[in-house]
Amino acid sequence: MKPELCKRTVFIGPDMNGAGGIATVMKEYRKVIKPFRSGSVNSCHGKLPGLLNLAWTLCKIAGYRTMGSKILHIHYAGQKSWKRENMLAAIGRKLGYKTLMHCHCDLVLLDKHQGRSEIISKLSQADAHIVLANSYRDFAEKEIGLKNVSVIPNFTSAPGKTPETKLNNPPVFLFLGLLNRDKGFFDLLEACSRLVKDGLDFRLVVGGIGNMPEIESFIAENHLADKVELRGWISGTDKEQALRSADVLVLPSYTEGMPMVIIEAMLAGCAVIGTGVGAIPDMIGNSHAGTVVTPGDIDMLTQSMAAFIKDHNTLEQARTEALTVGQRYTPFSVLPQLENLYNNLLEQK
Repeated sequence: MKPELCKRTVFIGPDMNGAGGIATVMKEYRKVIKPFRSGSVNSCHGKLPGLLNLAWTLCKIAGYRTMGSKILHIHYAGQKSWKRENMLAAIGRKLGYKTLMHCHCDLVLLDKHQGRSEIISKLSQADAHIVLANSYRDFAEKEIGLKNVSVIPNFTSAPGKTPETKLNNPPVFLFLGLLNRDKGFFDLLEACSRLVKDGLDFRLVVGGIGNMPEIESFIAENHLADKVELRGWISGTDKEQALRSADVLVLPSYTEGMPMVIIEAMLAGCAVIGTGVGAIPDMIGNSHAGTVVTPGDIDMLTQSMAAFIKDHNTLEQARTEALTVGQRYTPFSVLPQLENLYNNLLEQK
């Protein structure tokens, strides 16, 4: 992206020193968009630092406007920052910015939780919108009545890699994320228990944090100690190593936007088992890179894992296909879409 176009855009999102999907997305933007002008709506260090950070962001928005920035690209989800992000959007419009609202959550659930009237009053004032799935665009246009809605995926700047080793024997499944019921982690443990009862051999590597006494109790009661490896929260090179060493990423979530971990997994040569929520069906539903299961359907999850355990040829093909599909989510594929949207906004009067 040309530096002059980068200077015209200011990115707003969560504190990039914190964890979470949007912070990860913002970090990826920062790697490839230079200069990168940004501000955050919160702080990962507490309430008072958060308020000071918000005040500083307001100053930065005003300052960047005097330096020629004209687009406020606001990343949002359905958490507590919703009101602050929309407040910054309103202030940005008064300063003369074009506002681009980038939704990273389930838009249908956001509409349900925030209320249709608030969604319409806040989002209808924006100049353009980005959503992560075709289903969200349909909902935004037909149900909420939003205009100028684009489907643009997340991306990672990590280079594509071939799997570090050939297929593991037994196959290695990988889970990365919070170890809670919303992420479907206990559904995954139950599926593993059923696989053991069926006499199937596998390993599950787990990178995440949660209620460890409850998790360890389940593992002990269901004789999974030699199948499940709990590594705690992993990031950086440890996370990359885990992805390269696994055969299948499993993400049985009940709600998602566009999980960065799926993109990272595919580029590392992992097949994917994910649920039919958010952008996941768009990512793997029309390919042979993995399978899409129904959230909460443990039978279906178990069968999908068993299919990869039993059929090594299918698993190898899925891993190879994942590398190809993953190329859709690199800067080379996504940045031209962003450039086109930015240029269209700048041409608007």
